Amino acid sequence: MPPPTTAPVSVICSVSETLYVYGGMTLAEELGYWTVETSSRLYALDVDRRKWRLLSPSGECPPPSEKGTGWEYEGNIWIFGGYSQDTGSTGDSEDSYEVTEDHQSGGCWTNSLMCYNPLENQYHRPVTKGRPPCPRAGSASCVSGHKVLVFGGRSRQRRLNDLHCLNLETLTWSQLEAGTQPDPWAPASIKCPAPRSLHTMARAAQRLIVYGGLGQLCAPLNDCWVLDVSEDLNDDGISPNHTWRELELDYDHGEVRCWHTASVTRDQEMVIMSGLTQEYYLTRMDLDDHPEDILHINFGPQSLLRLALEAVVSKSEICEKYHDLECLPRQLLKAVLSRIRDVGVEVTTLKYPSADTQYARSRLHAGL
Repeated sequence: MPPPTTAPVSVICSVSETLYVYGGMTLAEELGYWTVETSSRLYALDVDRRKWRLLSPSGECPPPSEKGTGWEYEGNIWIFGGYSQDTGSTGDSEDSYEVTEDHQSGGCWTNSLMCYNPLENQYHRPVTKGRPPCPRAGSASCVSGHKVLVFGGRSRQRRLNDLHCLNLETLTWSQLEAGTQPDPWAPASIKCPAPRSLHTMARAAQRLIVYGGLGQLCAPLNDCWVLDVSEDLNDDGISPNHTWRELELDYDHGEVRCWHTASVTRDQEMVIMSGLTQEYYLTRMDLDDHPEDILHINFGPQSLLRLALEAVVSKSEICEKYHDLECLPRQLLKAVLSRIRDVGVEVTTLKYPSADTQYARSRLHAGL
């Protein structure tokens, strides 16, 4: 198993049902003292068997990184960017990638792009065309067709809100939006998300959804932005007149959060989980400010089964007529009772009406 790790790149391969975890920030003991180091190890978790493996791929290893981003494409695992605690650990990048040093901490940001082939257990560094994003960490990426989009992140003492696209067939980088660059401290715009890092970006149908993150003033966010994408519009997969739009959510829809995770179900429902509700440097020692609620945002119609279950649960809660559920088929009854318990109602036994109103045929035949 990997040691306790913060901010690794985690990508699941749908072909082999294997979770790959690269890098991250780990604790190391040196001369009796605990120190923080940036890892360059790659682990694989067999999801079905729940078994970890430490891999030793051939080829050039990516630089040690934390808060990088990654994705899967055609069975390969891609790793981009990140931050390293030690500038010397990144090695000689030559012309392979750029390094931006952090003179305050002695670390650095990179824009390294590396591809891992699970079948060959081998790294290789693709040769790309175009201008890649500047070195950064804490960005978010999402695959749309044969392209991957990378948004935001942090570099030096500023956070970004630029949008880049990598065509995974031609390996060509292109910048779709510059955001507020070169002035990251520019006032917030209603036309695009504010600069941020440690946010999430997920795809729901033909839309990319950006949620939360850590803002320019080190304050967690809880806003949601939508960008329409299409496979038929242009080489970038973005409408020529594409625009960001902020999705209006209820003011009390959930706590602010950064460093969380988000995923979209087959029903186009985005599920947002965990994270931090304060700037993480303030809570690094005690780590007691994690949101416990799971947020759900719908971007498509719910299934008939889902609508029916929620309707039954809602009616049962209002009337408290749980005995009405006993006529349901066994599997459906199990699903309804499970959902009732999920909303905080403990149903140990079905609530039957008084004896003089029991007219169920099965009870009459049983002599009840």
